[in-house]
Amino acid sequence: VAKGGAGRWLWRSGNVTKGNCVPWEAQAANPNPDIFVWRPDSTTITTTVPGLYHLILGFFTSIPATIQVSVNGEPILTRCPVSPPALSN
Repeated sequence: VAKGGAGRWLWRSGNVTKGNCVPWEAQAANPNPDIFVWRPDSTTITTTVPGLYHLILGFFTSIPATIQVSVNGEPILTRCPVSPPALSN
């Protein structure tokens, strides 16, 4: 969505919901709130215009976390923590 621009939402607390989802606590940028719908502490960002979106995300956490992106309720990307290799003597 060329007219939509880039939005940015932040997870500042490091806390997750009871369902282990990230609550998007702050909106840093949203050039078009009619297209990118966000509610404080919601675990979703909703788009109201169908189309092709370019998604860039980064998560920085000190605890192992599983990150999942869903479209229409279906997971399209899942990143699970990698276990460190076992040390052998």
